[in-house]
Amino acid sequence: AGGSITNLVSITSTTPDPTPGNNTATTALSRISSADVQVTKTASVSAGTVGQTFNYVINIANAGPSAAAGVSLVDAMPAGLTLTAAQLAVSTGSLSFATSATSLTVGTASFAAGATATITVTVLVGAGTGSITNVVGITTTTADPVTTNNTSTSTISRIDNADLQVTKTTSISGGTVGSTFSYVITFANA
Repeated sequence: AGGSITNLVSITSTTPDPTPGNNTATTALSRISSADVQVTKTASVSAGTVGQTFNYVINIANAGPSAAAGVSLVDAMPAGLTLTAAQLAVSTGSLSFATSATSLTVGTASFAAGATATITVTVLVGAGTGSITNVVGITTTTADPVTTNNTSTSTISRIDNADLQVTKTTSISGGTVGSTFSYVITFANA
């Protein structure tokens, strides 16, 4: 809520006052909105397997006390992750929502105090090395008294996936005692 806060004080006495014009005072303060926007992110697995999908669940909230203006959430996929699907559920109001293979963006002009939203993001794990660290952040143009809860990081391990295949064939259908023959062994990592 914008505007100002005006406070008026006055004093009276049963004794005559020779200067009654100074018996009241007024002060005005500008009202500054404040909204504590928050974000958390959790992975549905503790390790992502190359070639398979898993979900991240992103929860956002405005703990208020004011509506949050100009809210923007950005989740850029780290190397080795491809965003394949996303779903959004909002407790009240609406949020804009856009995805690509490499990012998710959510925004709104006004996110009400007490409002929450849940975003389920499905990602495909690609080849890479080391763990998978994904960071999501939320901002607002309204003063935010607690900025330490405006980012959330999820780190999981990456499991390589190998689809090994082997075949073994021979050039004969039956072996004769004392004769030699050969096998052909073929292997691949599909």
